[in-house]
Amino acid sequence: MDTKIFCPICYEEYESEPSECEKCGYPFKGTEAEKQRFVSLHARGKSLIKEAHKSAKYARLILFIVGGINFVAAGIILLSDTENILALPTLGFSFLLVVLGFFSYKEPFYFLLLGFLVLLFMYGLNYFLDPSKILNGLILKIVFISTFITELIRIRQSEKIQKQIISSK
Repeated sequence: MDTKIFCPICYEEYESEPSECEKCGYPFKGTEAEKQRFVSLHARGKSLIKEAHKSAKYARLILFIVGGINFVAAGIILLSDTENILALPTLGFSFLLVVLGFFSYKEPFYFLLLGFLVLLFMYGLNYFLDPSKILNGLILKIVFISTFITELIRIRQSEKIQKQIISSK
């Protein structure tokens, strides 16, 4: 009788039981403890990776919202008051935030981190050029910054778990 063996993690099909899965690294010939550890690490990794995708989505949304709102506001200010020194840099940084948001689909952590740094620079530049505006939207700025930091930490943790899963193969 010809029985096929399937990997319990990735469902790769084998004619006979290998020592470990070629696709995901599941230790067929390992001890029960090794198998349990592998399954546990894999399950934990999947949930962390799912969380990281949500985190990247939230951080990307912040980039799009902040970039879009500031882009529109700077455009309106520029059209009504061409002497305003904050409008042009804000317009440029806002456009950059939106572009970085799109690039973050490819490489989430680095482009979101770069977007976060641009956002902080934009806030700092606005404060430097007009210190009276520091309190404008302070609560939103705090929420955006703290959310960004939290989401970047989650994304980084999931990348580490992914590397652990890959290295355990």
